[in-house]
This record gives sequence, structure tokens and C-alpha cells, in this order.
Amino acid sequence: MRISEIDSLRGIAVIFVMLYHYTSFVSTLNDSEFVFHLGFYGVNLFFTISGFVIYMTLSNVKSIKQFLINRVSRIFPAYLGALFVTYGVLLFFSDRNIPFSMFMINLSMMQEFFNVGHVDGVYWTLTRELIFYFFITMTILFRVVKIEVVIIAFMIYTIVIKIITSKFLVESSAYADYLLFLNNYTWYFFQGIALFLLYRDERFDYK
Repeated sequence: MRISEIDSLRGIAVIFVMLYHYTSFVSTLNDSEFVFHLGFYGVNLFFTISGFVIYMTLSNVKSIKQFLINRVSRIFPAYLGALFVTYGVLLFFSDRNIPFSMFMINLSMMQEFFNVGHVDGVYWTLTRELIFYFFITMTILFRVVKIEVVIIAFMIYTIVIKIITSKFLVESSAYADYLLFLNNYTWYFFQGIALFLLYRDERFDYK
């Protein structure tokens, strides 16, 4: 199922992210202060779209196994191809030293969980995708409450954990998020799910 509006939004997000990286690179070459900081919103939009599309996909697949196979076959080939090319270029044409062990751990796409850096820094978004896949898979497998309840519960969790960490443990805020496999960007995934639920609701005519 393709939704042209989603494809258009994905294109806008791509342009925003590309402009951010291009202007950041150029600014380092000519000592310019201009950087297209709106590119960050492109990443947030990507995560929102991902939440929308992933939950839409889940509603159309017959099993969690099929969902996971679809996700792995969609993401890993492109990721591994980019990883090998990046590592090769850095190995032969750059002064940046990338240990082979770091490259091997990056093959799993789970390097952040092992406190290992990314071969290419832009891969950080994929870690957030993995966290979301894990969370949503567990939610579906052990479905004891509706996804709407999960979204509300997460909103309450986020508010509480941010109040606590900002008031008493400011430095531990990010650590608390990782510890529970949740982070700031999860908001956008759930936002995408909520938008899909509205889109699917027959009481609203968006089609």
C-alpha cells in the first residue's frame, strides 16, 4: 500500500537532511557560519513517517516473523552495502583510523549498545529504528493492552522521567532513556502511530 502524501513528505525530509549535511560540510571548508539547521526537523519527520508506515505494515502482515523478515530485508542490504563502501573509502583514502573490530561490530547495527562508535556518524538513526522495532514487536507479541494505552503510558513515563532527571540527575537523563530502551526520538515514532490510527479511523475521511 502506497500513500502518495507519505512519499512526498519523505522526499521533503530527504531534502532537509541533505541540505543540513551539505551546508555543514561546506561551512567547514570556507569557514562559513551558515548551516541549514532545519535539517534536524527532516530527521524528526523521518521518524514520524517510520512510526506511521511500520504500524501500517503491521496491520497488513500475517505474523511478527513476516514483519521482521520484511524489515531486515529492507534495511540490512542497503546498510551493509553503505558500510562496506564507507569502510573501504576510509581505509584507503582517509587518515581516519577505523579499527577492524569496530567495523565488525558495526555489521550488527547494534554498535551503540556495545558502546562502540559508528563507522559513519549518520548511522545513529538506525539504532533508534532498532529500538522502535524491538519495542513495537514486544508490544504486539504480548498484546495485553491497546497501542493507544501504550502511547499514553509512554507519554506519562517521559514526563515523569524528564522531571526527575532534570531536577536531580541532569547528567543521567540520556542514560535513563537508553536503560529502558526508550529515548527522546521515540516520541516521533509514537506520533506516527497516532497519525496512522487517525488515518485508518472510518470516522475521519482523509483519503
